[in-house]
Amino acid sequence: MGLPFFRARALSPLPQGNDLTSGTGGRRAEGKRLQLHGRVQNTAGQPLAGARVEIWQVDARGHYAVETGADRDPGFAGYGVHLVGESGRYTFTTIRPRGYGRYGGLIQRAAHIHLRVSVAGRAPLATEVWFADEPGNERDSFVSRITDPELRDRMLVRLTPGSDGMPAGTFDVVLPDA
Repeated sequence: MGLPFFRARALSPLPQGNDLTSGTGGRRAEGKRLQLHGRVQNTAGQPLAGARVEIWQVDARGHYAVETGADRDPGFAGYGVHLVGESGRYTFTTIRPRGYGRYGGLIQRAAHIHLRVSVAGRAPLATEVWFADEPGNERDSFVSRITDPELRDRMLVRLTPGSDGMPAGTFDVVLPDA
């Protein structure tokens, strides 16, 4: 399975911060807001302070911020970054992405969020976060290939009502020891 990518040069300068729901001109993003949070840790469960967590995803219209000529949602940043502190915790406010098809339907994607973690002295690692209740998971060109039930379960986020009523999901990242 190939790693997801984000053409950083396509957005210059890159949006900063962990709230993707505030776009240009103070507009709010279309779609259902949610929080994605978790912890970056090593295999011993120790937090990896200073890790950089980046996410990117499509907007409620099914477009990435880097797509040219697309009818993108101007209220959605499309990219966010969070530098974790001593606890190793990160939080993002974003929207529930939608699934999409590309290349005449050859690639079918369920709703997902790309996530990349960078820690000093290590190569960045990237993955995708899928939603447990997403009906498109079985058709997704990537998640459907994960046949190990335990691994697949770790890649799926379950949304529950957060303290403020906004749906929230936890996705912890465990990095192998350097």
